[in-house]
Amino acid sequence: MGISAKVAQNAQALNNLTTTQLAFRNRIINGNAVVAQRPSFAYPKGLAGYGGPDRFYAANMGNVGGQFTQSQGAITYNGVMKNAVVQTVNTAITTTTTTTNYWSGIQQRIEGYNVYDLLGQSATISFIFETNISGTYSFAVTDGTSANSWVSSFTAVANVPLHVYFTLPFTVMLNIPNSTLLGLTVIVGAINTGTYQTATMGSWQAGDFFTASGATNWGMTIGNYISMTELQLEAGTVATSFENLPSTLELALCQRYYQVIGYNSNSAPDFFMGYVAAQNGCYFLWPLLVTMRTIPTGMIMGAWGYANVTGPIDVQNLSPDSINLGVTSAAAGAVSIWPTLTSGLTLSAEL
Repeated sequence: MGISAKVAQNAQALNNLTTTQLAFRNRIINGNAVVAQRPSFAYPKGLAGYGGPDRFYAANMGNVGGQFTQSQGAITYNGVMKNAVVQTVNTAITTTTTTTNYWSGIQQRIEGYNVYDLLGQSATISFIFETNISGTYSFAVTDGTSANSWVSSFTAVANVPLHVYFTLPFTVMLNIPNSTLLGLTVIVGAINTGTYQTATMGSWQAGDFFTASGATNWGMTIGNYISMTELQLEAGTVATSFENLPSTLELALCQRYYQVIGYNSNSAPDFFMGYVAAQNGCYFLWPLLVTMRTIPTGMIMGAWGYANVTGPIDVQNLSPDSINLGVTSAAAGAVSIWPTLTSGLTLSAEL
């Protein structure tokens, strides 16, 4: 076969390559909720943040009241049990969902670097959804500054998992930075009947909107839940099969935003040891396994074990690549610290 024929053959093979064969199609991290470095987390009125499966955010804001928990659960789809992020009502909504009072639904906030290239083309978002309350549920995407919103809705039947697909254009006018800042937020199942609700479906509009008119208020009864898995955002107009990454790679992607040093954890040494010539400050350098999105905040949890140490452990000299754990030695000699079963350190560089 001649060179020109081989080139033509290779070009045809490339043209025949389907998107299901391409790696790193999904711009969502931990879309199948397989990584859960945090435990389940309850959201009473006024609380917002990350809880349960990594990269999934939630909020109970304004005067809605009530409480829900976000946790790692499961959805059985086509006979296969899959990890899922689940929000469950602990205390029913007690007041109003009007004006700026809302439950956030299940959200993932995406770094600008991971979606900037989508500007000027179409992309498809897909996920598996389940609830115990039949009704209409909101789906929304907002840009990095929440200046623009794309809202739609879908209908779910109680206890019947549903594969949901949306294709939307990413106009170049959207505020998606080519940086580590927030690029997009994907929102499923939010509750609001006021400021953040819209009747405009299936097109971009100016303003911060994330609920659809007529959406079901699933927060009215204790035990109600919404759950989601296999969340995928990919370029193009076709929803391909979910891209399953190796669990170790998925963990590393999550650790860009959140890391834990803990007893027998795989994310850091379990024992820090040094030597001092006299009683003074001692610092243990920990090079992070994954470069974090930005300089993280560090929080010591519980009582660590230690030898030849006085005073508390302090987190110092934070950078995206390393931290120092600082202590004061009791005397010259070996100095060591270690996390116990009930202690550790968290590092957060979340969006």
